[in-house]
Amino acid sequence: MTVVALTACNGTDGGAAHAKPEDSGSRTVPARSVLKVATVRATIRAAASAAGLGRPQFTNPTTKLSVRSSCWVTAVINTGAKPDRKTFDAFVTAFKDRGWKATDEMPDTSGVGLAVDKDGWSLVVLAGALSKEQVAAENPGLPPDQVHAFRGVSVAGSGTCGAPTPTP
Repeated sequence: MTVVALTACNGTDGGAAHAKPEDSGSRTVPARSVLKVATVRATIRAAASAAGLGRPQFTNPTTKLSVRSSCWVTAVINTGAKPDRKTFDAFVTAFKDRGWKATDEMPDTSGVGLAVDKDGWSLVVLAGALSKEQVAAENPGLPPDQVHAFRGVSVAGSGTCGAPTPTP
């Protein structure tokens, strides 16, 4: 199975408080936060390092939905063997350490999956193994010479594309 990461784009790294006078000049606008694709990719790299995995390969999105959005991230980390739960947990912990919230664990016949969310972004993180046939079924339209069995982690997701969201 592959790990796909969704990320935000066209914003600033992390949160920033912006004071803006209102009518009376005595109020401020709440702090807002926007993630960029580069920040999400950096988080994926840090998670891979923390879990002792190889370097992520960031891929071009191929789904109809993702092609319409520049705020879409996909990444795969081929590990050669199906990652164990301890490795998956270390990968996800690195996201949590950077302020991402784990939401729903997803049962998956080929491994384990989890959604993580932050500032208008949602990523699906999957770890496991897929046969060549399963990869082909999951990626219709992929040229046959690019279809290979997969063992590792994949991250995929999208975000708010620069529209700031209030931070708690």
